[in-house]
Amino acid sequence: MTCQLLLDNWLLQDVSHAMRHGLSRDSGSHSYESIPAAAIQIECLLNFLADIVTRDILVVDEQFAYAWENTYLPLLRLEDKNILSIQKFNTKDDRFLDIRKFVANDLCSTKSLEQAHKENEESWDREKRTAHHFLSQILWGTAGNIARSSMINAPYSPHPSRRHLLEQTTFMPSRPDAVESTMEFIRQTRVNLFEEVRQRLKIRTTQIVLPPLAVEIIESSSSTDDLFKVALQVRNDYKGFRKYMNKYQEALDSENPREMLVFKEVFDYICAKARTNSKGQEKYGDLTISMGVGFINFKKSVPKFD
Repeated sequence: MTCQLLLDNWLLQDVSHAMRHGLSRDSGSHSYESIPAAAIQIECLLNFLADIVTRDILVVDEQFAYAWENTYLPLLRLEDKNILSIQKFNTKDDRFLDIRKFVANDLCSTKSLEQAHKENEESWDREKRTAHHFLSQILWGTAGNIARSSMINAPYSPHPSRRHLLEQTTFMPSRPDAVESTMEFIRQTRVNLFEEVRQRLKIRTTQIVLPPLAVEIIESSSSTDDLFKVALQVRNDYKGFRKYMNKYQEALDSENPREMLVFKEVFDYICAKARTNSKGQEKYGDLTISMGVGFINFKKSVPKFD
């Protein structure tokens, strides 16, 4: 079993643009407020670097790959190494259409969204264009990618603008994601550690707690040109992690309570030790836990697999 992830072509488009031209000074907009485009690009890059390390295969739809495919050479190298997989999806398939329609309707959490989405559908049927283009890109695009992820039975990593929409709704993915749940556990534990340490020091400050894998890649890079080369090196170091996540995913998919409990106990142990001992290493069977206030090193926190 491989750990696949459906990637958003829009996300790769922003990664490519940021790496070639630097961070944008423009502001992208959605229905409610203006967001700096540079902030979106940074989030895309951080997410993508982590995905390179934690996932076996990153799948994108061939139909929209033109937005980034011939613009930034390191992305093509990821394709050559079979990390990025450009696949063709049958978007006229009844299953795809049914899922996209269901998800799009579910994402319309307000009357105004329902009305705007209806106007988009009507204008598309009539003129092959959308009345509210950006909303279509966000809402319809999200629904379509969720349908694609269902077709290949893989979780979906959305563009930040689409992720924001999903966070504002009650929509929940049907398939649990072992990697995402693990990374969320690490994020939350690290944030709690930062808060506890800062409270004891009584310092009033604002901190951005970056994803640990992205930090590891950035700190090991001498320039932006090195980011993807270093990401591949870190990816090789994390082979055991990906194999462990595959086992965890199998346990989640099987819905076997006993197998799922084994993984939960390991994570609970890591969390407990992180709170009581902020330095050094601890042994837990075949598991070695390295932890620190600013970083929980998960690189060695999994059993070795042959």
